[in-house]
Amino acid sequence: FYALITAKDGTTQEIEITTSLQDFFTQHNEKEGVSTERVLELIYQPLAVFRVRPVTRCTDTMPGHTEAVLHVSYSPDGRNLAS
Repeated sequence: FYALITAKDGTTQEIEITTSLQDFFTQHNEKEGVSTERVLELIYQPLAVFRVRPVTRCTDTMPGHTEAVLHVSYSPDGRNLAS
């Protein structure tokens, strides 16, 4: 999240909120235009956008399998792989 802050001199800046709102208000002061008595506009920006593509073809083979392997899991000790 980002806070859109307008200072008393009219300048506007975006400040990233990396922890909590309480910490944000503690770290910034009235001189910066931050106050619990003023409206604080928050802007959300997603960090990344991922596209999931469907499996349409096999890209490699695995011994002992005649069809595509869609999921594998390691054993708890990490020594074996189950498909």
